[in-house]
Amino acid sequence: MALEYSGTKGVQESAVSGKKTPSGSFGDGALIKVALPELISGNQYSVSSVDGTKNPLLIDILQQAYSVKGKHKTTPNAQPESAYMQALRAATTDNIAPATLQYNQALQAAPVGAVYLIPNSTDLSGLASAATASGLNAAAVAAKSGATFYGAMPWNTLGESRFGSSLAFGDLNNSNNTGGVLAIGASQSGGPGTVYLFDNSQSFGAPPATGWLNAINLSSNNEYLAHLASGLTLVGEDSADSFGSGLRNLGDANGDGYSDLAISAFNAASGAGNGYVLFGADQLFQYSKDSNGNLVNNPAVGTVASGNLGRFTRADGSTFQAAILSQQGSGASALTGQGSYGIGDVNAD
Repeated sequence: MALEYSGTKGVQESAVSGKKTPSGSFGDGALIKVALPELISGNQYSVSSVDGTKNPLLIDILQQAYSVKGKHKTTPNAQPESAYMQALRAATTDNIAPATLQYNQALQAAPVGAVYLIPNSTDLSGLASAATASGLNAAAVAAKSGATFYGAMPWNTLGESRFGSSLAFGDLNNSNNTGGVLAIGASQSGGPGTVYLFDNSQSFGAPPATGWLNAINLSSNNEYLAHLASGLTLVGEDSADSFGSGLRNLGDANGDGYSDLAISAFNAASGAGNGYVLFGADQLFQYSKDSNGNLVNNPAVGTVASGNLGRFTRADGSTFQAAILSQQGSGASALTGQGSYGIGDVNAD
């Protein structure tokens, strides 16, 4: 995917025009535009940043992001200054690449990873045949009322996000929805790794004509950026922790009626490894309606860092505390959690 991050315009205005208050956020480094892979022929796709900012395929995600009415003002979730993006930035541990005069690092053609969500298992065999012939792609998935999620870095930390490192489904919000919640790990995103939770009660594969899903949909093939489609985003503690490298639905581990999610970070604590359990709850996802009756997502960002474990900030600036269990592995370089398995109800109780 071709990516453009913010800040260069402000650098240029300051250096070339001598403006004391450039229009862009100086050196910000927030993702502002993307270009989807372009089908060339058969199963061959092209991604390029050769045309720079004049690439006609670049999509301005700042203009797409749906507004969430906060306590003081209304701001799109993708705007660098929004409470949501600033919470993501605060959780990022890797250095954010500074903007330069010539778009040196602000424009990239980078691997971002993709996860396909297909609602009906009966469609899998047909998609497998199509993939053999022309490669599995967003158009084929959308034809089956499915959706595609991409794990581009929300902030310009360079490198790979490893989006799709692990996957799990579970009814974390006790919705009794057959789709439940989809959790996707991106074990290098932001430095520590990130886990995105998607509420499958939302119609990602058939977005309504108005509302937040329609606003963030990148194409007619139901393609979304993970950080804008996620209802809840959880970030690891330290760089290179590999947080989200393993995900498992534990079922209802504490008997409260909600499924719980195990998360591995095998390189945390100097290689000892760390395991976490995010306990299910009603508060994980929050929605409201705008003045036109359209549904609005109020996504949350949280971290497992010491002192802030389970503290989440929503797009409207409000906060809440979620229950998260943290357990460090035993022994230096033990890499606890490098393998994680779910065995279900072994005693049938």
